[in-house]
Amino acid sequence: MESKITTIGYQIIQPHVKLGGLSLLESMPPQCALNFSTMVFWRGHTIEAEAKRNSDTIDVYVTLTVPPPGPMKGTPLAGSVNLGALAPGEYDVNVHFRKLGHGSENDDFRRDASFSLLAQGATPPTITPEQSRDWSAWVNAMPGIGATPTLHVVGTLTGAAGLRASLIRANPQGFNPNILLLRLVTTPDADAPDEQAIRYSEGAAIGSFDSVTILFPNGGGVNIDEITVAV
Repeated sequence: MESKITTIGYQIIQPHVKLGGLSLLESMPPQCALNFSTMVFWRGHTIEAEAKRNSDTIDVYVTLTVPPPGPMKGTPLAGSVNLGALAPGEYDVNVHFRKLGHGSENDDFRRDASFSLLAQGATPPTITPEQSRDWSAWVNAMPGIGATPTLHVVGTLTGAAGLRASLIRANPQGFNPNILLLRLVTTPDADAPDEQAIRYSEGAAIGSFDSVTILFPNGGGVNIDEITVAV
């Protein structure tokens, strides 16, 4: 995935990624580092991580080593793995986790999380709100075994040939917690059609948000003022 466009930002597309109890964050360019953090209850824990890259797929291997119990005291623990400078584009990341030492049952890695990592280029595409239509948002709260309420946002983008579009949760969010801010991001893709259906979903209880705002790369936006409920 070679490109002459400078990468200006990295973004984990899926929100709330957890790995064996570890929170996962991404760093800023020019290098992309995945940072792991958690709290432990006694000293001596360590986090080690390494990554293997293959085109647009990245495998990360994380080892948490737990020592025998000691004096109980909450202590922050952090680790990191540097993926290097990634060319603009979307990468599939698979994280494999294992725990060694006290309380561990085996030494094998297991795939604990998968997500998409977006490396955004410096040349913003000229996509405007006028190139979109049919925006709607609803919370699916239909009952079922293991079902949890989920917010869905959908829309249609036109005039986007050559650009693959998706929605991500804006970070940071705005001053009003009742308005969900989503950011429209695009990556070059010669196979992307002129008209594209766009979808975003996240777990959200009924009443979590009053409206949704879609932020476009050119600074414009679209407001979805009504969030319906399916029960």
